[in-house]
Amino acid sequence: MRRRTHVNNRSESHCSDNGTGSQAIPYCTVSAAAKVVKPGQTVLIDAQTTYTEPLTIDRSGEPITFAVAREGVGEHNAPSPAYLKRSLTISGASHVVVRGLSADEGLYVDNSHDVTLDRVYGYHTADDTASLVVRKESTDVRAGRSYFAAVRVEGGAQRTVLSRNSIHGFRIPPVSVVNAPGTVITNNTLKSSCGAGISVGGSSTGSALFNNLL
Repeated sequence: MRRRTHVNNRSESHCSDNGTGSQAIPYCTVSAAAKVVKPGQTVLIDAQTTYTEPLTIDRSGEPITFAVAREGVGEHNAPSPAYLKRSLTISGASHVVVRGLSADEGLYVDNSHDVTLDRVYGYHTADDTASLVVRKESTDVRAGRSYFAAVRVEGGAQRTVLSRNSIHGFRIPPVSVVNAPGTVITNNTLKSSCGAGISVGGSSTGSALFNNLL
């Protein structure tokens, strides 16, 4: 089994969603790769390419990894991402790693287990919505070294870890935790235009907050 699947929609890439995702003939869309990726495989997405379709990851791996290939240097000397103009949803999946993607309409983790979000960029469509939402009893979700326009952990999610992120809240707190036991929020830089930097409520027993810069 080939360990790497390639996505590149540049005009010179000769891409095809009807192919096998080889480096010579990569997929044109990330969603095409997401439909066929197998446990243990890595989907490599060319840096600084843009994709207009919403992306749902619903296959489980050991892990399955979606990562940027051929990283360039972008804003603040950070690696340049691949850009999703819509949302990214991880639904009913386990053992998934997402690294180096940017989602204009937010990231959602639903009913999933053992998910790592690393160096991702989450934006939103309105100032009163979170750009990362962990919900529907998701467990062991880790987000680190990323930028988010507010984060919300809810719906029975357990053991979510937010670490070393830059999180900005506009009309809502940068981080809201509701009915999410065991949430850990540590070593993040939080900016809020109004109100609290972190809000923890409901049945969120065992949660911990430390070493965050407000």
